[in-house]
Amino acid sequence: MSTQKATCKFIFHFIFSLILSLIFIFSDSTFAMGTKKPDESINFWQKIPDQSLNKKTIDSLRSHKKEFLILDFWASWCEPCKDSIPFYKATFSRRNQEKFHFVTIGADDHKKDAENFVKEMKIEDYAFWDEGQTYSKLLGIQSLPTLIILDQEGKMIFTQSGFSEKKKAVLLKKLDDLKL
Repeated sequence: MSTQKATCKFIFHFIFSLILSLIFIFSDSTFAMGTKKPDESINFWQKIPDQSLNKKTIDSLRSHKKEFLILDFWASWCEPCKDSIPFYKATFSRRNQEKFHFVTIGADDHKKDAENFVKEMKIEDYAFWDEGQTYSKLLGIQSLPTLIILDQEGKMIFTQSGFSEKKKAVLLKKLDDLKL
């Protein structure tokens, strides 16, 4: 009876491990951060962290407000983020830049890591550091990378976590729908 019990226990653990592995393999590439759903009554334009990682400041962003604000949340240790940023840069450079700002926001624990990543990835657009992940938590960011599109009133109209071929296609369709 104890051999039978041990065999059942082994089979259960094997199947459980297999299921977890398959979920991880077939899910989109993301890194979990574990935060709560955002408060949708907040105007997120007004809450962007004022910790610039390049020469563009939050004041210049606010003074040249455009129709949409596209936020890309990343971290230097996030491998999918390293893949997503070149795609976003290429995609947004071919779009109607009169209608949107593209802003990258680093969720690293240390500002120096974020600064080095901005240099490494050659992020010329607005790049900010989210000290303590305050803004990420406010927006309900749960994984990286996360891309969010805000309208002019600061309301979220699109959110996408992770980075994959399927998610690229969804984003491109959304940009076309918005005429960006």
